[in-house]
Amino acid sequence: MDEIGNLDPSDGELLDEVRWASVRSKGAARRIGLRITNVLIHDNRRLFGESSVRMDALVVHGSKNGSSAPDFYSPVTFRFDRVADGDHLPIGDHGLLVYLGKPRYFLDFFLTVSRERDASPGLHDLLTGLSSPDIADPEAQLLSLATGIPDPDLLAGAMKGALLIGDAALMALRKATSGTIGLYRDSWLQKRDNWGIGRHPQEGEIRHKGLSFSFEILEEVV
Repeated sequence: MDEIGNLDPSDGELLDEVRWASVRSKGAARRIGLRITNVLIHDNRRLFGESSVRMDALVVHGSKNGSSAPDFYSPVTFRFDRVADGDHLPIGDHGLLVYLGKPRYFLDFFLTVSRERDASPGLHDLLTGLSSPDIADPEAQLLSLATGIPDPDLLAGAMKGALLIGDAALMALRKATSGTIGLYRDSWLQKRDNWGIGRHPQEGEIRHKGLSFSFEILEEVV
């Protein structure tokens, strides 16, 4: 089977994830949050002056109790008016929480910041409006995780489905907005990466095109 990122199901790494998750499932699931802590706009994609900017975040994950496709991903859109080059988006001292839930096996994060177009739909509506097979086949791959403890091939298929949903979201956003300022995607495994808990990056900011930003993944103690 093809590699997913730097994972190859044939090397036993996904098998370890499946075995480890089956043991962890006997206890309480961990509640994981993802929060964007800072966003700096270097280029708002307008020749002069201010423009409206939107930030779309999508988190796709495995789910133990998911019964429908939306149980496996969380899309959210934030809009900001009158943003000039060099402005930090006004997201507050505690940042913006884009996901809080109990994922299983993997966590995929997609972030897109774009120049806003009047009356453009939010990411949730864009994903809802996508037609098959753009979204139906990847959703089916994710839903396969709801049948119980999967084998490595099933988990690999679900992880590919997550990437395809992220790709579909990006394509929909490119059609709905006036230009991409910057984007980002990354993924973490439950066992190997401990969900990626911590600050990203550890120091400084992530830079892509007209955007610099940072975020953190944290575990909520309940």
